Amino acid sequence: MQFDKPFFSYSQQINLLQSRGLIIKNYEFAEYALSTLSYYDLINRYKRYFMVDAHHFIDDVSIEYLYNFALFDRDIQFFIMKYSVLVEAIFKTKFSYTLAEHCGVDIKDYLKKYYYKPTNSANISFADVKYRITRWINSNAIKNPTRYYKRHHNHIPPWILFKNISLGNVINLYDLLHSDLKYKFVSRLIQNSLPMDQQVDLVLRMMNTVRTFRNCVAHNLNFTELRTEPLYCPSPKVLSTLLGSPLLVSKNKRVPAEDKKALLGVYGAMLSMIVLLDSAHLKATFAQDFLLLLKKESIRNQMYEDYAKITEMPADIKNRFTQFYNELMYVKT
Repeated sequence: MQFDKPFFSYSQQINLLQSRGLIIKNYEFAEYALSTLSYYDLINRYKRYFMVDAHHFIDDVSIEYLYNFALFDRDIQFFIMKYSVLVEAIFKTKFSYTLAEHCGVDIKDYLKKYYYKPTNSANISFADVKYRITRWINSNAIKNPTRYYKRHHNHIPPWILFKNISLGNVINLYDLLHSDLKYKFVSRLIQNSLPMDQQVDLVLRMMNTVRTFRNCVAHNLNFTELRTEPLYCPSPKVLSTLLGSPLLVSKNKRVPAEDKKALLGVYGAMLSMIVLLDSAHLKATFAQDFLLLLKKESIRNQMYEDYAKITEMPADIKNRFTQFYNELMYVKT
């Protein structure tokens, strides 16, 4: 069989790229780039943006630029990973506190079906979620600290179990929880004047958005093309009410189309994180860390323009986050 994707040496890959118009100034650097990030991650991942067709790059694109662009993309991804882990910790900590306070500290109590609906909005049953959790606890795959508590204590409290079970399972438990307990948890997680049912729905949408983008980073998938389905995206109107200017610009009390598009991509995940971070200090640190990504090198100004087009992030995001950060600092002082 003649394979349609045969093995190519680095030299052959470089020759192919040169034949397609990619500028290669330094052969050794080109080989280094291809041997570290791989042809797929360096070329195929971005080719629809930097090629006019399958066989021709646009003018003035070099392998050095693609390599630095890929590193910039990873910087954004690592930033998203850092704060998604923090948001996960906040969510799990406050949720486990709510369960322990109102349902008990033994798994037989806080996973009692009395506290949950039979199925959630995604048609996932409580019985299935509980079965997956208990099967893991009784398997050889159980990990610390849950394993230690199983062996050395007479119960496994929720704040220990949640250290090990997946964020997806915890989000499902939240979605399955009866409304009265859900309201108690949500009022502890975010504070605002929205109707409680809107808050409950918003938290579910934001957590699923954060989880989706975090998983994309963890599995090295195509981050720049990732979009949330509009049906599951946090409401632009609700986010605008919570955050307002400068992060979401409202025109005639409506979020403009370009910002609605931005919310389907990584910008929506970023704003979800800002809402879920539970202090002005963390929100300011988030903004500061993001602004630092844009300040590392002057070349990144042009790079971000390309990145914003690809991910549909706001082109003026630097100004938005600068103003947002300054407002937070003004409130603190």
